[in-house]
Amino acid sequence: LYGSTINQLSVILMRVTATGSGTVLARIVRLIDEAQGNRAPIQAQADRIASVFAPIVLMLSAITFILWVALDPEEEFKQKIYTAIMSAISVIVVACPCALGLA
Repeated sequence: LYGSTINQLSVILMRVTATGSGTVLARIVRLIDEAQGNRAPIQAQADRIASVFAPIVLMLSAITFILWVALDPEEEFKQKIYTAIMSAISVIVVACPCALGLA
């Protein structure tokens, strides 16, 4: 007998073979909990690298913005800001392509 079985006209006799923590569903839930609780060693290394990589990329992006505003020969300020923003965003997108998808 499976979940959502409908009996319309007769009596159903069934035998329970497992209950509670002995069911297949309970074992699946337990396996998922164990898998989510354990972290792979490579995941810890990736976290350490990301904790350094992300701030460095943001710092390089800010430096790019500042340099483009300061050194761009364009006279119009709006154009300088536009070029600086596009360049800073380009640094982030090249370094972290998934940042574009997250945005």
